Amino acid sequence: MDRFHESNPELGCPAIDKGATQPNVFTDAKSAESATPWFSNGGRDDAEQRAFLQAHLEHWASGSIANPLSGVTGEPMIDLSRIFLWAWDARPFPAFPMATVVWGDGGNWLRGHWLNGRLGTAPLREVASEMLATSATVDVADTVQGMVIPGPASVRDALEPLAAAFGWSASDMTGETGFALRAEGVAATRVIDEGDIVDLDGEALRDITEVQKSELPAEIVASYRDGLSDYRSATSYSRRLETGSDRQERIELPVIADASVVDAVADRILALAWAHGRTLRFSLPWLHADLAPGDVFAFASLPSERWLVTRSDLGDVLRLDAVPVLRLPANARVPALPAQRGQVAGDVAGVPDFLLIDLPLSEGSAPEQRFMIAAWSSLSRMQAIYVSPDVSGFEYRTGTLSNAVMGELTAPLSGGFSGRIDRANPVELSVPSGAFESVGEAALLAGRNRLTVESSNGSWEVLQFSNAEEVSAGQWRLTDLLRGQGGTEDAMNAGAIAGARAVLLNEAVVPAGMTAAEVGLTLQMRIGVAGRPFTDRYFETVEATGGLRALMPLSPVHLRAARADGDAISIEWIRRTRTGGDSWMGSDVPLGEEEERYAVRLLDDSEVVFSTETTNPTLMLDSSTVSSLGLDAPDCVFDVEVAQISLAVGEGLPARKTIVLP
Repeated sequence: MDRFHESNPELGCPAIDKGATQPNVFTDAKSAESATPWFSNGGRDDAEQRAFLQAHLEHWASGSIANPLSGVTGEPMIDLSRIFLWAWDARPFPAFPMATVVWGDGGNWLRGHWLNGRLGTAPLREVASEMLATSATVDVADTVQGMVIPGPASVRDALEPLAAAFGWSASDMTGETGFALRAEGVAATRVIDEGDIVDLDGEALRDITEVQKSELPAEIVASYRDGLSDYRSATSYSRRLETGSDRQERIELPVIADASVVDAVADRILALAWAHGRTLRFSLPWLHADLAPGDVFAFASLPSERWLVTRSDLGDVLRLDAVPVLRLPANARVPALPAQRGQVAGDVAGVPDFLLIDLPLSEGSAPEQRFMIAAWSSLSRMQAIYVSPDVSGFEYRTGTLSNAVMGELTAPLSGGFSGRIDRANPVELSVPSGAFESVGEAALLAGRNRLTVESSNGSWEVLQFSNAEEVSAGQWRLTDLLRGQGGTEDAMNAGAIAGARAVLLNEAVVPAGMTAAEVGLTLQMRIGVAGRPFTDRYFETVEATGGLRALMPLSPVHLRAARADGDAISIEWIRRTRTGGDSWMGSDVPLGEEEERYAVRLLDDSEVVFSTETTNPTLMLDSSTVSSLGLDAPDCVFDVEVAQISLAVGEGLPARKTIVLP
């Protein structure tokens, strides 16, 4: 010891989760020695690197106990002036790491030992402490490259967006230190005996309120300034699947960072939103009056379940609101440089493949909701739909949360029949991703496995299938069909050619954002990647009209004619309805229109020789009309066409039949 003097000590730690447990290792996909530290999840963590270096530097400078003096030279064991931090790179930041075509190790910077772009960053603990001066205790560990304050603002206005994003809590009842700002759940846990809860007349001892899942966000879109890409605006996403919600929440983060940092922040915001969807309310005696927002407590019977006080009202008793304390997971996302994210994840970040589909009315929906969109991209991502009646002034309406199962027919689909299962004809198609499943006949008749196919007349046939077989990768054969569902017999009869588009009607196919007032109007729709710049690289503008198919009356059925007394001809049919037609209750289905009215035409080939309207599902041609039309001869042949009339769209889908009368 007396003779030893380390003149050039080297100190370093990777910017990775739990890097301090094994600070000498590094990650490099091209190296056989690549490794993550013990117990690390592999996520980026700049705060870990900074804390490691700070702890070492403070330790060796703390005095002779940590850094003893040599009895020979009188010098400390570690020469503080010659500690070398590993590693500062001569390549300029951010050209390194971004110029990966020049330097192949750029991607290693994200979780490596490099200090370029990190030593000059803004640990939010120091930022908040400076802003709050000496009036607060700050205990947060989050690190970003910088903070943005766009204009004059109070300290509270500047810090509140950060607190909401990073999950900080604040308390102003912390004894001598006054105000405290800390990561959620860091505060010491107060244990409360359930016997202390005040029993108020007419109120439950403990009332837990849960927000409806539909009111919670399914996706967080967090925008920020990207410090690796010339401080351009950028967006990170976090999404929950199978939530029962389609809400998207957009967050403006006043920070400079990069995606490998903000992706984890978006995950945290989404996790906190769902955790804080439960609120606990109860009352305590004045004995606990020092409990304040930001404090953490647990009940003695369940000490592992901790609660964060969000509101306190002191009156006759102390009334408290609290939310569960969420143990926020460390950032476990494997990072990638902004310029490489598309290459790493297979994300082309371009305009998605999408289809706008005008479908018939379904039970419980409105006409504007039946104008739907299906979208697909090589990496499933949120697609945004903007709408305008003109070429400018677009407003955001909705978004798709997941890829639709959509593809193309690989063989023509001929016309068929409706009302019974077609066991002879298949639907053959290819899809880039997704799968179909077989169902039993009961599930089929209950409405499962609906597919819509673009027919040759431009309409969409809705059909169902019972059996699904993947004959090769991405190639499917669907059999045992129910054709022309929802009144789409016109599209069924037109058939579909090979190459026609087809979409599985599941939860990924959503209303395209049309309002009731826009049904039937020509709209400009701009569709593309949510959060991306509003340019042609990411968005496509199309002109579309929708909602009319849902308003169109269905074609009548069972059209027939017979001779009546006095050489008259009776023509009859049975109407169908767009709404409420699935119920077996009642003697007839609802009308579904403002009034009952039909257009009736008699045709000779394609020429209309007689037309009229009627308010009943029957028409009597008197003998004089029959004679004038030449229908009084034996074995006469003519075509009858009947369409129900709607006040909204006029004539609906026609039924046509060739009649032969003896």
